[in-house]
Parts: sequence; C-alpha cells; structure tokens
Amino acid sequence: MNTLYAKISTGWKNHFVGYSELAIILSTCLGSIAVMLTMMDGNGFPQMWKKDKLEMIKNITDKDEYEKIIKDILVFNIFSKM
Repeated sequence: MNTLYAKISTGWKNHFVGYSELAIILSTCLGSIAVMLTMMDGNGFPQMWKKDKLEMIKNITDKDEYEKIIKDILVFNIFSKM
C-alpha cells in the first residue's frame, strides 16, 4: 500500500515536530499579512465608515441613492483633510 495518504501519514509520524514548527511559521506569516493589510487601509472609525459606504455603492441600482452616498463620501473626505 504505497498511496499518497500512506506516504503523508508516515512522514507526519516520523517528522511531527518539524511539521508543527512549519505550521506555526505559516500561521504567523498569515497573521502578519492580515495585520499589514488592515493597517494599510486604516482601522479607525473614519476608515471603516468610508469602507462601508464604498461597499454600499456596489449594491445600488437607484441613481438618487448613489448620488447621496457619493456626496457623503466627498463631504467626509473634505472634513477629514482639515
């Protein structure tokens, strides 16, 4: 029985500590990427509010509602620069 599962199972049993270390390193890398992406866009209330409004734009079909949200974003951008 020389299947892929048998090879992986044998490798896991023989090198358990090494695979555990690799899993810890991989999860640390993924966590640091998640934190970096969060910090790039900002994590304060103003940035989250702006992201929420931009997400709302994707689902709008009514032109008046679209214009209102765009105006909200423009006003927010003007006051956030002061």
